[in-house]
Amino acid sequence: MTTQAAPRRVNGEAPKVATTGDAKWSDLLGAYADLGRERDWFAEGAIEGTPVGLFIGPEKSGKSWVLHDLAVATVLGTKWLGRFEVRRAGIVVALDAEYGPAEFTRRIARLARAHGRDPREVLPHIRHLHSTGMWLDAESQSFLRVLRAVGSARPELVLVDPLRNHLNGSENDGEAVLEALRCADAFRRFGDCPVMIAHHLNKSGGFSGHRALRGRADLVFEGTDEEQPWYGAIGRTLRRADPIANRFTVNIRHDNDDDDTIAKTVLSCRFEGEASGRSNLSKSALRVLDVLRADAAPLTVRAIRSETKQSNLLAKRALEELRDAGLADEREGKWSVSIPEFNRELLADAKEVRQ
Repeated sequence: MTTQAAPRRVNGEAPKVATTGDAKWSDLLGAYADLGRERDWFAEGAIEGTPVGLFIGPEKSGKSWVLHDLAVATVLGTKWLGRFEVRRAGIVVALDAEYGPAEFTRRIARLARAHGRDPREVLPHIRHLHSTGMWLDAESQSFLRVLRAVGSARPELVLVDPLRNHLNGSENDGEAVLEALRCADAFRRFGDCPVMIAHHLNKSGGFSGHRALRGRADLVFEGTDEEQPWYGAIGRTLRRADPIANRFTVNIRHDNDDDDTIAKTVLSCRFEGEASGRSNLSKSALRVLDVLRADAAPLTVRAIRSETKQSNLLAKRALEELRDAGLADEREGKWSVSIPEFNRELLADAKEVRQ
């Protein structure tokens, strides 16, 4: 006999059921009466309920920073990406098969400072496991031990980073992918919390792996194949009016980057349609932006210095400022302008700012 699956949440609660012999029929009128209730946000405007979610982007584009920022915001009950307030603060379980405890701690410490807190207030509330060699496979003893630990810890969030390092098989192996997602669902049910999984694009810039990933995940954030990707979200509970339903990009800024005892890493989210604003850019950055726009081919820092008559340090700072604002991209040591439609007015204004 097939085991009865746990009922999915409706607005954060399991639907009421009426028992008829061995069958359990849903109480649809009871569910209908609950429709007007406040939505069960985990991160308001972005993550509802307890989904199994995928965060997908190119290699080395900041996916892990985004999920680590979610971990810190969950511990503290602050805003993820500076936008989405986490409503259910508490313990985080992090399955990390990429970085290890030293690098993971370094990142969490930087993010904690960016959220205005001492890292020592955050780190005790994260259950980190360097999970290299642990497969998301129900027959794996290591998985079963972690599953029991998740049930005991009662976390508010489980992170898996990255998916491919937790697969007992290839990303294109449908059974391995389905098994991994069944295990992620077990984490979600045992912890009664969202499970967010980092995944990557393939070499051609498309979704990597078996199509079951998209079909079985409840929430998917997928980025474009750019150094600073634009992300789109699809999900079972997502609505058109939700902020996260709009395309967005994530800016990552490192302050005091050469000193890990004081360094901060600040993540911020900008939606398509939001201009950075001329007042937020220095005159140096605007002059560099004007040069990048005028040249069809990408430029080296040396060429930009020559065109703008700026020092090497000033030019580099201007380029970093433009990159953080989502207005310039670097590839193979050369810079080019990134021109979302909503910044065309800003670009036009740059011509007026000259010395």
